[in-house]
Order: sequence, then structure tokens, then C-alpha cells
Amino acid sequence: MRIRPECPTRRAGGLLKARHALVFNTSNTPADREMAAFGDPLEAIWARCVFGLCGVDSVIRRMYGPVSGSDAAQRAQWLDEVGSLVAAAARREVV
Repeated sequence: MRIRPECPTRRAGGLLKARHALVFNTSNTPADREMAAFGDPLEAIWARCVFGLCGVDSVIRRMYGPVSGSDAAQRAQWLDEVGSLVAAAARREVV
């Protein structure tokens, strides 16, 4: 990774040519409990620490779960959403 020294936030010089980064995480912790206990540290890690440093400004992240109690219909719904997000990003739409 090449860091632009003139950039005060130490963002990379755009070495990743992606317009959007898509991150799909799974969890077994209910979303409300995870948010209350931890906030959303994965958002900060992916958006600022990983893709932000690589020059990607649009980070779309979804958390799916709890996985352990999900059924086939729920998992199919999650996969449909993932497919829609990927298709929209491929068309270069903001999602």
C-alpha cells in the first residue's frame, strides 16, 4: 500500500480502484444486544481502517444474524439481499 504523505488522514493514493466495498458479516448475537454492548466496531474497522486507507469511500456493510436460530427462509432472504447489493454495486449505483 502506498501512503500519500501529504494527506493528513494518511489515506492511500487510491490503489484500490473499487467504487464500492461490500462486506457481509454473520453473527450469532442479536443486533440490539451487540449494539448496546459493543457499538459497531466492525463498521469502523472496515470503513476507516481497511477500505478508508485504501481510498474506497463507499463501504456497504451488512450484518446477518443470529445465524444459529435462522431457518432456510431467513437465510434465503439474506442471500437475496446480498445478491441485490452486489448487483447494484456492479451497476455502480449507490446502495
